[in-house]
Amino acid sequence: MSPHKSGPRVAIIQNFKPTNAAFATDMMTSFTDLIHKSAPDAIVDVINGVESAQLPNPSEYNTIILTGGMFNLALPEAPNSKLVGLCWGNQAVARALGGAVEFIPTGHVVGRNPDKLTGVGRDFFDAEELGHPEFTSLVSHRVLDADGGTFSSNMDEEEEKKTRDSFDVANDGEKTFATIMDWVLDRRQIVVSKEIA
Repeated sequence: MSPHKSGPRVAIIQNFKPTNAAFATDMMTSFTDLIHKSAPDAIVDVINGVESAQLPNPSEYNTIILTGGMFNLALPEAPNSKLVGLCWGNQAVARALGGAVEFIPTGHVVGRNPDKLTGVGRDFFDAEELGHPEFTSLVSHRVLDADGGTFSSNMDEEEEKKTRDSFDVANDGEKTFATIMDWVLDRRQIVVSKEIA
């Protein structure tokens, strides 16, 4: 849906729990009234960003407004939640935290590919390298079957066969994921050396 076919579409993300209904209603009405003064035909959707399971699709709106909230982002305390990103999720986490995501000259990577670990990675996983371990063989085959060319567009028939064969080689996925879960459950710590901290 293009946001420009009718009046402008505006999403307001309410970044607080509406514990005081009058306050929440008054604030959202104030925003909506201000929007309508400038654009009377605007379509305004209010979404509770704290409690909603579904945030808006940005492509459906001309703008998205983030309200104030009761959270102090200046405080140094970090949440206790741990963040684990796999594949695309790892790229999204890197971008969200200010990192860079770059293209691999050889194209997208799928299959079992031995990746050398950093010093911190070697200490944490007690291994020299890991091999893209998060899926079972069956799931890996299905990812490649359903990828629409994301992974396979740069493969010839021989390369695709080699990739599929790599799915069936024993891998370290179960052990690796168990190590990650030990960290999630506070049974294992990541020790970051001063050189990379």
